[in-house]
Amino acid sequence: MKDIFNRAFWRKRVEGLPEMKYTIGKFDFEKCDPIHTAIIDELIPNKAKVLDKGCGYGRASGFFVNYTGIDFLNEFIDAAREKYPDEKFMLGDMRSLPFRANEFDWGVMISIKGIVEGNTNDWPRVLREAKRCCKKVLILEYNDPGYEIL
Repeated sequence: MKDIFNRAFWRKRVEGLPEMKYTIGKFDFEKCDPIHTAIIDELIPNKAKVLDKGCGYGRASGFFVNYTGIDFLNEFIDAAREKYPDEKFMLGDMRSLPFRANEFDWGVMISIKGIVEGNTNDWPRVLREAKRCCKKVLILEYNDPGYEIL
């Protein structure tokens, strides 16, 4: 198991930002972006208020008009703000979010479920927080071209 809620784990992955690419199985950003874009375009209205949980360096910010990205690593948030200066990024923990109930129309988690479920017992807590502050939650993974809506 990886200690994914330890900032040191993610700091090792920050080198090379914002050009960082993850490769997971047969899928990577270039292959998944068109799939994810099509799903997002189909499901999430253009003006929806969206929370991106575990936003990393903000690559999903371009999908949305009313966007807030949250991540718990300063280096990710700094890289996101540098690359996408017109978007809103916040430092925070997805297990305990600083938002009101139903504050967002949609929550989006890209490549979060697999890593949280596979390495911690915190997935129920992460999911509960997403459902608390978002009216709907879209879960996308890089290693699965499908999606979940909660």
